[in-house]
Amino acid sequence: MAPATLTHSILVVDDDPDIALGLQDLLDHDGYQVNVAMTCAEALAQARAHHYNAVLLDLGLPDGDGTSVLLTLQQQQPQLPIIILTAYTSTDRTVGALTQGAFAYLTKPYNRDELRAVLQRAVGVQALAAKAEHAEHALHESEARFRSLVEAATDSIVLADAQGRIISWNPAASHLFGYTDDEVRGKPLSLLMPPRYRAAHERGLTRVGETGQSRLIGRLVELEGLRKDGTEFPLELSLAMWKTDDAIFYSGIIRDITQRRLAEDILDRLRHLHEVILTQAGEGIYGLDEKGRTTFVNPTAAQLLGYEPSELIEQPMHAVLHHSHPDGMAYPLGDCPIYAALRDGLVHRVSTDVFWRKDGGHIPVEYVCTPIVEKGRVAGAVVVFRDISERKQAERAVEESQERFRQLAEHIREVFWITNPEKTHVLYISPGYEAIWGRTCDSLYAHPASWLDAIHPEDRPRIQDAAMNRQTLEVYDEEYRILRPDGSLRWIWDRAYPIRDASGMVYRIVGFAEDITESKRVEADLIDSERRYRALFEDNPSMYFMVNADGLVLSVNRFGAERLGYDQQELIGTSVVAVFHPADQDTVRRNLASCLSDVGQPKSWELRNIRKDGSMIWVRETAQAVRTDRQVPVVLIVCEDISAMKEAEIALHDSEEMKNQILHSSADCIKVLDLDGRLQYMNEAGQRLLDIKDLVAYTGKSWAEFWEGDDRDAAMAALEAARSGDIGKFVGFCPTTGGQPKWWDVQVT
Repeated sequence: MAPATLTHSILVVDDDPDIALGLQDLLDHDGYQVNVAMTCAEALAQARAHHYNAVLLDLGLPDGDGTSVLLTLQQQQPQLPIIILTAYTSTDRTVGALTQGAFAYLTKPYNRDELRAVLQRAVGVQALAAKAEHAEHALHESEARFRSLVEAATDSIVLADAQGRIISWNPAASHLFGYTDDEVRGKPLSLLMPPRYRAAHERGLTRVGETGQSRLIGRLVELEGLRKDGTEFPLELSLAMWKTDDAIFYSGIIRDITQRRLAEDILDRLRHLHEVILTQAGEGIYGLDEKGRTTFVNPTAAQLLGYEPSELIEQPMHAVLHHSHPDGMAYPLGDCPIYAALRDGLVHRVSTDVFWRKDGGHIPVEYVCTPIVEKGRVAGAVVVFRDISERKQAERAVEESQERFRQLAEHIREVFWITNPEKTHVLYISPGYEAIWGRTCDSLYAHPASWLDAIHPEDRPRIQDAAMNRQTLEVYDEEYRILRPDGSLRWIWDRAYPIRDASGMVYRIVGFAEDITESKRVEADLIDSERRYRALFEDNPSMYFMVNADGLVLSVNRFGAERLGYDQQELIGTSVVAVFHPADQDTVRRNLASCLSDVGQPKSWELRNIRKDGSMIWVRETAQAVRTDRQVPVVLIVCEDISAMKEAEIALHDSEEMKNQILHSSADCIKVLDLDGRLQYMNEAGQRLLDIKDLVAYTGKSWAEFWEGDDRDAAMAALEAARSGDIGKFVGFCPTTGGQPKWWDVQVT
């Protein structure tokens, strides 16, 4: 007897160990996978736990009659062939077993060839029965899917006859092209295509009719479609043809690829951007696979290391550039932070290290090694490094300058001071304190708060609050007055900066106090001109105009004139109203009048400028009326180009609209849950799939209640994964509200 060519599973149920072992050896030799059970209970348990192609069943078992196993298995698995193999030879036993559904009845001692033949026939019958059942089930499913496919498909499906007349289409096609069923039924397919395609379409129909050959059938092509409103859009067409005894029909599956085209454009731009970033980055960048071999090297990295990029590809980078410490001692691979990232999947940052060049020299570097994680495993890493030679030189320069700084602090006129954050100890005060405050440095060391006693009473509360609350926040920059022991008043400009330790905690406050009494006197003389200067320059981020009370341009900066496409002289003497959009010009006149009636108060609006070439830009206009030295009112106008912001607002609005369309048009079941797992939203497709008539009855219901048993545990685990920032996935069983069984592939994010 030929051995089994495919692996089939056989369950042997016999309480005689010798017979069971003999059967197992025989069937193993024939290529079957054999499991043995010696009791009724064990046989039923194994049948529930495993799939078997046939069962060899003894009737006399220690815990019951094998007939009960036969009946139970027939109820649970009607297609499973059960062969009785027993020492009982009575006619009642034989006939009874066969009438109860046994495939065959063999007696012990059995004939090997007979057993093999019966078993092979049983396995074959079981396979045929399974195939028949599967085919019947698949046929029913196929018919149901086809019936629902056309109506529920998100893609447009159009059916036409041999003359290219539309027979029917699905709702998606009606929505896509904008016609009703009655408007298109019987109409030519050319109704749905731009005029430039129609002649070729007619030629194609003629060619198929005459030769049966088509250039498009069986191919996926991209064309343009024509909506009822006359707009064109890109589409993807899959065309099929079938024949009956006396007719030819066409079916087309059409997909609107407008968003895909946009996404492809964005992806192309991103690829180009990534390539530009990689090739033009000022830092060295290289990639490693999971074994530490180079996958890519950017030009900067190759240049810093003295190699051509091609020389480093697929090289073990530790052996190439990180093999030794600066003193020449070997750098073990196990100590390398870069390779640690490949092992532990963590980001490793190193502020000081060396990489070895091709010429044998080394360069000081800082680097960050970031692991690449794919499907839960580390697939490689990206290393970004920077040559810190200049930083090292700067550090040495800082060390050398510290001594010079200490010497300088002793001789500068300003006051240099250092305290603890709580201001309870003065750690250093330069001699300038004695010259400016008129008090000794020793008095401040002995009484750290005594510097506050000299502050003018009107300024003291403000400075005391600022010194205690803002010096550790890097925002202490104050001016105040002090009264010297001789009664004279001095103005002080005091700045302070926090010094942090390695953990980021502030452990010192350093500051500079400068006598600005003379500057204050000069400042008072310059207040008027300073005000005009600030109004004219400081508040103007881009382009500015000065106009008189009649709106005539007195001056315009070069940037402003060029931004509008003019020379400066072309605008001077003309009405500023002329550079604004006609629909905004009355608003500009009212705004100028408002400024002139409220001198000194800045006002702001968003308006449209018209450039010399006729193009338009959006601007945010800030205007303020001031008076000249002769008390003549003029208006200073600052215009900031906000066109990009306006475009971004429009793009954001379009993005929200697109998101809503995706939710409404998706054929999948999409639910939105709160963080406690309660249902907040379900799209229309989901309601249809679950046969939900009234969503309100389910809103606020725990999502886990949709599932049962192990599936509920899987649902809760997926929800917990989503809460932690991962994506939860499982496959579970959830029937519709009408009881229709359905399995679901679920993702929770």
